[in-house]
Amino acid sequence: MLIMNYSAQQDAKTKYKKAQRPQANITIVLIYEYMTVRLTIEDDKKYSLGVHKMKG
Repeated sequence: MLIMNYSAQQDAKTKYKKAQRPQANITIVLIYEYMTVRLTIEDDKKYSLGVHKMKG
């Protein structure tokens, strides 16, 4: 069983400062039976991958 959650949202901080372009943070979450994989892609080309194993 695979549940995929995809969400993309703009950073609220860009509303309060003058930015050349809005920053978009894209988070892809994959939930397996006993494991959660989260991939975050930020606008300045930063990638972070988090793996969380749930107690089964």
